[in-house]
Amino acid sequence: MSLFDMPPEILCYILSLLDPKTLLGSSSVCRAWLEIIRGTPRLEYKIQLWTDGLSTGMSDFQTAAAGLQAIRQRRRAWRNLEWGSQNVIDMPGLQASKAYDLINGVLAIQDGSGSFWTRSLDDDPAAASSTKHFAALGIGIDSDTFEDFVIDPTQDLLVVLYHTADDVAGLAFLTLSQHESHPMARYPTLTLEVDSYPLQVSMQIADDMIGLCSCLPGRLRIWNWRKGELLCNLYNRRGNFPSFQFLSPRSFVLGVPGKYFRIDIYVIHEGSPDRAFRAAALGLPEITDRWFLRAIEIHSGPFCARPAGRSSFDSDNTARIYLFWLEYVDHSAAHERRYVRLFVHHRTLYHYVSQHLRKGRLWYCDLLWNEWGPQSTRVLEGNPYRLTRHVHGERALFPDPEGNSLHLLDFGVFPGHPEPDTGSGTLIMGPSTLSGDNMPFKDTLTTYLPFRRATRQMDTEYEAFVMDQDHIVGVNPSINEQMTVFTLR
Repeated sequence: MSLFDMPPEILCYILSLLDPKTLLGSSSVCRAWLEIIRGTPRLEYKIQLWTDGLSTGMSDFQTAAAGLQAIRQRRRAWRNLEWGSQNVIDMPGLQASKAYDLINGVLAIQDGSGSFWTRSLDDDPAAASSTKHFAALGIGIDSDTFEDFVIDPTQDLLVVLYHTADDVAGLAFLTLSQHESHPMARYPTLTLEVDSYPLQVSMQIADDMIGLCSCLPGRLRIWNWRKGELLCNLYNRRGNFPSFQFLSPRSFVLGVPGKYFRIDIYVIHEGSPDRAFRAAALGLPEITDRWFLRAIEIHSGPFCARPAGRSSFDSDNTARIYLFWLEYVDHSAAHERRYVRLFVHHRTLYHYVSQHLRKGRLWYCDLLWNEWGPQSTRVLEGNPYRLTRHVHGERALFPDPEGNSLHLLDFGVFPGHPEPDTGSGTLIMGPSTLSGDNMPFKDTLTTYLPFRRATRQMDTEYEAFVMDQDHIVGVNPSINEQMTVFTLR
């Protein structure tokens, strides 16, 4: 008996054993299979979770049909930018704040007075924030020595970067809830040498790993913070590493500007003396002699070690877009600048990690732009806007510099997948082209990665937007010390 001759209930059981990607492909085999999959809520729910880059989180839906309804409602909210609630929250010290982070509905800010405060965006707007002065943490941090921080609420983790002298800094591993030494950290603090002061750094957490990337000269260090062990120490005396992003807890992507500009992908092997292996070098589009790639910044959403437990759905760490913000400078007398946004999906970059892991530590590939980029990326003209946390999952947010509108780009698009509730916005399947004498590229630049664009006019002018999986936060520090939280789910 072939699969096509099996009773529907047996075939349905077999299909339920497939992973979501294979299940989605199976719906294209024939009309009968499509009807079975689309007519079985638990199979359709499995597909819809995967296509939206989600896991079930703290879902307590009694039926798969109820889960389907919830995920489609959430999808429509994001595609149409229709938030269910809008709350204004006071944010004292916003104008003088030194750092902030937003992950899974938890907003953390170090304000101008040296206080560190957190609050849940799902709390009543009138609810008080959890506030503590850094000097009260008992580890030698105050408003003068504080430099930066990063959080992972799913691990109750707060990591604070502070300096103790011009050439020495420290990383303190604390609980986010109580600001005490984190019980999973082997050492409550790590001391590290710094090459220059003031510090210009970016920090990232991915499960048991924390990376610290500093500029001028470029240096990237990655530790296993639970073991207190340094696993990667890349140093570039001739240039800088302006930013990096984890692809997984054991791999990362690094932007390298300068004469030989490229995107480097590294894999960490903990059992090897030389633990960071370069798996791939991906060339960027060639530019004319008149131009120079001055800076690359990489933006992506945070990695969370565990399900957040705060929402009906959680984000899948592999369903993410990476935004490479590129700044080009004209060497001629005009000294013009051009800004470009390069979007690449996680699956494209992680492909080279998978190849490296499968073929061995010595495997490495070096590709020109035309060998990897045009079909796998989307390149759009940009501007100086570069705020952290304006990228989350497969989406990126941008304010309109010419008006009070909000633009959302969603790269969670699957061509050919039937979507019963497409929502508003514009689905971009055709190419984007950048060319002309005002662009730095030698040749016309054409890219094809599909995406959906949504736009909404705002009643209030905002300087910037940040977001997580359920919220968009609008801020305008020059007008007042408040933020507006828009909830979409």
